[in-house]
Amino acid sequence: MPQWNLYCLRCDKRFDHSTINPHLDGAPYDPLWPPKPAFPEGGERVKCPLCKETATYQRYQLVYSAPSEEKRVPFRTDFRFTT
Repeated sequence: MPQWNLYCLRCDKRFDHSTINPHLDGAPYDPLWPPKPAFPEGGERVKCPLCKETATYQRYQLVYSAPSEEKRVPFRTDFRFTT
């Protein structure tokens, strides 16, 4: 499932913030431009799960992350063509 990620301001590693729900009630879903979650005024305090540093992030710092390649169905290349 696609997710919103943040980059830690201390260790510069990417970590998950939230999962993107394609079935929002009352709002059309556009997979090319999903809506970002709301942040409180002044930003949201989030703790990096890797280095444990807490920092304040703004909504514009969210980064879209598509489902990983290993979760996708592989493209088949073993078709036999006949003429």
